[in-house]
Amino acid sequence: MDLQLPSLVLRTIAERLIEDLEDPDVRQETISTLCSLRLTCQELAEMWTIRAALFEELNLHATNDNLSRLRQTNIAKAFAPFVRSIRFYASPFSSDVDFQHFRLILFVQSVFEREPEKCHVCDYNPYENSGGRVLDLSVQEGHSRYAAYKTRTQDDANLITNGTLQCAWTSALSAFNRLESICLGSVTDTCEAGSFSLQRGVFPSRRDCCGSSQSFLSELLFTPGDLLASAVAQCLISSRRSLKSLTFGFELPITQAPKYWDSVSLEGLQELSFRPLPPPAWEEPRDEEEPGDEEEERYDTVWAKIMLETSHSTLRSFELVQNHRYGEIFYWDRIAIAKFNFLYLRRLRLDGVDFSSARLAADILRFEALTWIEISHSQPSGEVHQWKIIFDAIRQRPTPLHLRFHENYPGKRINAVCFDTSHEVHSAPSPIEWSLGRYLSNKGDWNTTLAACFGWS
Repeated sequence: MDLQLPSLVLRTIAERLIEDLEDPDVRQETISTLCSLRLTCQELAEMWTIRAALFEELNLHATNDNLSRLRQTNIAKAFAPFVRSIRFYASPFSSDVDFQHFRLILFVQSVFEREPEKCHVCDYNPYENSGGRVLDLSVQEGHSRYAAYKTRTQDDANLITNGTLQCAWTSALSAFNRLESICLGSVTDTCEAGSFSLQRGVFPSRRDCCGSSQSFLSELLFTPGDLLASAVAQCLISSRRSLKSLTFGFELPITQAPKYWDSVSLEGLQELSFRPLPPPAWEEPRDEEEPGDEEEERYDTVWAKIMLETSHSTLRSFELVQNHRYGEIFYWDRIAIAKFNFLYLRRLRLDGVDFSSARLAADILRFEALTWIEISHSQPSGEVHQWKIIFDAIRQRPTPLHLRFHENYPGKRINAVCFDTSHEVHSAPSPIEWSLGRYLSNKGDWNTTLAACFGWS
C-alpha cells in the first residue's frame, strides 16, 4: 500500500534519514530504512535525494549472481546519474581452497549455526578436538558440497577468462558519467556479523574480540586479486574512464606483476590508497629479505611502483597501509620514491612501513605542498635514534605540518601524538608527547625525556 502523506512530510522524512547516513553507527540501518520506504511509497522511490544518497556508491562482485542482477537492471535509469564510487570484489569462491580447508570452513559454519552468539572464528581448538568432524554432516555430503563449491568457483572464474564480465562492467563504467572513485576490495570486507553462508558468499565477521579472525579468513578463503585487477584495468581502458581516487585493498599474488595497468591512464588521479593484504600463511613460504637486498621485488613494491608511474605528478593524497597483524611491511625505499616529483602531494599516510630515515626525511622536505602526515606501526631501519632525523626534517619545513604519530616502534612506544606544528603545545597526555610536540614546533629542545625514548642523534 502506498503511503498517503503530503509531499512536504515525505521530503522531511527523507532529509532526516539522509543526514543519518553520515553516522557510521547507524548507516546500515538507515540504508535499510530508506530502501524499505522506497518500496512503500512511489514518491519516495522516485525522490532524487534518496536515490542520490543510496546509489552514490555501488558494489560490483565478480560472480554470476551479481552479473545477472546487473544485466537485469536499467543502469541508465536506475544508477547512472548518481554513482560516484564503485567497489569491485573478486568472487568469494577460491580455487586455492582444497578439501581439507573446505572442511574447516564447514566446521566454522556449523558452529556459527549452533552458537551464533559466540565467537569461534579464530578458535582452532573446537575443530581439533572434534577430530575434524563437521557437525551433522556425513563424509559423502561433505564431498558433495565441495564439488558444488568448485563448480561455483569455476563458473565465476570463467566470467573473466571469457571476457563476459569485462563487457558488462565496461558498459556500466561508460554509463556512469559522475564516477570519480573506484576501490578493489577484499572479500573479507563483505563479512556479516554472526552469519556464514557458502551459498550467499558471506563469511564470518571480523569481531573486535578476535584479533586473528582476519588472518583466519585470509588463510581459508584466499582469493588473489590479480584476476580482478586485470579485469578492472581492461574495463578502464575500454571505457576510457578517468578517475580522481583509486584504492587497492585486495589479496595480492605472491610475485605476479599487475597486468594491463601500465596501459591505464591515471593522469589526473588525486588520491591513491594502497592497502593490500598479503598471501595466506599456508602459501609456499618465501625467504625473508633485508631492506637493502637487491633480490626479486616483492609483490607490493611492484604494484605500488606501477601505479605511481603515471599518477605521481597529480596526486594530492598517497597512502601506504599494510596490515601489521600479518608481520608484513612495506619498504619505502624500494618503491623508488625519489624519482617521483609529487608536486601537489598534501597528505601522506604511512602505516606498516619500513624506511631509511635519511630517505624519508629528505622526502618530507622535498614534498613542498605537504600539510598532513601520518606515521603508524612503522619503524626506521637501523637503530631507534634514527627517529630524530625524521623529527628534524619536520622542524625544518618552512610551512606548518599536521602530524599523527601512532603506535610506532621507538625505544618506548608512544600510543598516539596528533598536533599541528604551527600551534603552541600547552599540554599533552604524557611528558614524552608534550616534549615531542614542543620540539617539532620549534618551541623546545631535544631533552632527556625524548632522548630516553628515541635515543640521541
